[in-house]
Amino acid sequence: MHPNIRTLAPVLLVSSGLFATAGTARAQFGTKELTTIIPTASFAPTATVFTYGNEGNTYYQVINGNPATFVAAADLPVGAKVNQVCAFVRDDDPTDEVGLVFSVLELGDAGTSPTDVSLVIAGSGVAETPHYEMLCGTPPANTTIRAFGDANTDGHSAYLSYRISVILKASGNLAFGGALIKWQRQQAPAPAVATFADVPANFLFFRAIENLAAAGITGGCAPGNFCPNANITRGEAAAFFSKALGLYFQQ
Repeated sequence: MHPNIRTLAPVLLVSSGLFATAGTARAQFGTKELTTIIPTASFAPTATVFTYGNEGNTYYQVINGNPATFVAAADLPVGAKVNQVCAFVRDDDPTDEVGLVFSVLELGDAGTSPTDVSLVIAGSGVAETPHYEMLCGTPPANTTIRAFGDANTDGHSAYLSYRISVILKASGNLAFGGALIKWQRQQAPAPAVATFADVPANFLFFRAIENLAAAGITGGCAPGNFCPNANITRGEAAAFFSKALGLYFQQ
């Protein structure tokens, strides 16, 4: 770490409140596993031919009619790696179960129709499991949130949307109270071609520097160079923090 960075970092972090608690810092930045809660109120039914109630202001259950599917958007940042998807459920029914699906929707365009690809399918089991539990499923390894891609592997890419679906049978003995997703931020893989002449692919911080450049946080110290071993000024550090955090936008 450069001397200027070592001196400046505590001042910036204390003034911004990032030293409040370790949990506070981890909840916003870094590559540690994070948890996003999706409340029941974020889920919408996919049809109107059934009736559902609000159990204790937290859990949805179907009172009568047909089986019901509730869907909510899984709004995670692009590049996030999804580790686990869960739903808070109650299964007091001896013959039916609560279903959980996490999927990616490849949106339609002139070339293809919309396609939904399931990444997680789980159920609470036909046997009764009284009281409340977490129903969880694990997606394929390295499942990463993307804005654009070929989710259905048909050779044609389109914009992508991720969602969680919970399926309830027509029974008051089944209910759910929202969902959660465990995920973590990632650094992009290092590119094959170096951006800066003085930061070759075998440089210790090559991947990190390339990601800063790709994100528009730095353009280097001079045309074609990054000057990886040079000290930085307080002004340059301010530019790094401001661009990286997207600070302050005038309304």
